[in-house]
Amino acid sequence: MSGVGVWNGRYELHRSFLGDTIRNDLYAAAITDAVKPGSHVLDLGSGTGIWACVAARAGAARVVAVEFSDLVEHCRETVARAGLGHIVEVVRADIRELDLPREFDVITHELVGGLVWEEDMIELVHIAASRFLKPGGRVIPHEVRVQMAPWYIADRPYRGGWPDVCGLDFGHLYAAELAQWHATRRAMTFSHTDPTLALADLETVYVARLGTDTVVPASIGFESVATREGVATGVLAAMEIDLGSGRVISTSPFEPPTNWGQLYVPAAEVIELDVGDRVRVEVHPTLSTEGWDVRFTRIDTGSTHSSRR
Repeated sequence: MSGVGVWNGRYELHRSFLGDTIRNDLYAAAITDAVKPGSHVLDLGSGTGIWACVAARAGAARVVAVEFSDLVEHCRETVARAGLGHIVEVVRADIRELDLPREFDVITHELVGGLVWEEDMIELVHIAASRFLKPGGRVIPHEVRVQMAPWYIADRPYRGGWPDVCGLDFGHLYAAELAQWHATRRAMTFSHTDPTLALADLETVYVARLGTDTVVPASIGFESVATREGVATGVLAAMEIDLGSGRVISTSPFEPPTNWGQLYVPAAEVIELDVGDRVRVEVHPTLSTEGWDVRFTRIDTGSTHSSRR
């Protein structure tokens, strides 16, 4: 499971999930609308068991809650405390290895990590939908739209950061520090980025259709027009998590914060932008925060980046 093992046992994260009222209200409403009396519901990556219990209380006749980690015991306790053990069956399993009949009317999941790739969401939801979902059944959420824009973050060393001290010039250390920064460069998450640091509008650059799509894109390319002057040091990524019936969770810094936040990917080389400049952005994602790459190309000149690093 890509990305999951690092944080799955961190209970403070699950506490923060449960404290996210935007997430809780929209998920609960979407599940309650989708589940009809007598429905069979499959809850993937059940975690604390919250959505399995919501589905049961919405009228489901049967709920199977699947969790692969040690959280499965806490999931079972949540179900027992709610008095829903006669409806909810908690199963410890990898979704890839499940053996269930194709009888489910609704699949619920919250396999959305910092971005769509982190928790193997595309693969796992496709497996579950193709094997266990009845024709015409619902997947919640059914779509995740990735948005990106050039951004400025003071993320790297700069020449003026090495002052003269006692009449001695230490500027020669800048190159060593910069090389060290490049060697450890990786994507990073922010709980809520300052929206005034945007150099262009967030644009939808990739749509994951959950239950249908099977693979993660090797690269994402898009064009962006600068809305303010500045130095683009990387790309900020956010999501729209579509739960259906007009219910969408946005992780944009221009919207109220959620537990997801945003992902920032620093570029190896920055580009200076003026208002109206058009730039081609190439992003190569990975299944973790390591190994991402971002490259800017100025469309009107064909130059790939500024000389600033």
